[in-house]
Amino acid sequence: MNTLFETYGYCIIPKNTFLFRGFEGNSYDDCMFFGTKYIVAKAFNSKVQVWKTKKTLTIVFLVKYFNQRGWVISALPEIYKNIFPSEKTNVIFDLDIKQDINKRNEFIKRLVEDYKINGWLTSIEGKIDIEVCLFDLHNNLEKLELIEISINRDSVYFEDSLRKIKIYPSDLFYNNTNQNIKTNYSTHRKSIQSWIANEAKNEKEKESLWHFYYDLRLKLKI
Repeated sequence: MNTLFETYGYCIIPKNTFLFRGFEGNSYDDCMFFGTKYIVAKAFNSKVQVWKTKKTLTIVFLVKYFNQRGWVISALPEIYKNIFPSEKTNVIFDLDIKQDINKRNEFIKRLVEDYKINGWLTSIEGKIDIEVCLFDLHNNLEKLELIEISINRDSVYFEDSLRKIKIYPSDLFYNNTNQNIKTNYSTHRKSIQSWIANEAKNEKEKESLWHFYYDLRLKLKI
């Protein structure tokens, strides 16, 4: 098995899974960032590309742990430092890698060539929301299909695709999380159920809000 898969874990995105990209135009790119929720993608651009996987994808799970607030701490900086140990940077953050195109391209090149990886799942800026990044133009052309470019279609695409994705974290993730997180899973789930009960006016809204508040902790039940 791939060494990064062994260290961090991996995810399986089934065929016909929707992914959402806040981006204008309809081009395929070498590096594409997606949200698993339409509403998250809309925060980056009012026009949202709706994509669907044409094949099942296996990508690396780049989450280091949940912190004491239950936020999702990315493993990207750690892996970057391991791949480029001689780079003279004491502190590096996710955005330093994602937004510096030269840095990002070199990093992705090494992931593809050295580890045979074509994508990752991690957090958006170390918070609660999740992103999927898929790279290599040929890979994206072969495995993704653009369904539509839309505006304000939240009510149509209200489901969180994270619920369909199968995630297999490593033991290291669970060990790190248990050392950091302060609230248990039951408390977290009850909090979300309480928010939904207070906000939902009917069963349809209840279902929609469940997807709105759905997160990685609920997914992994931790």
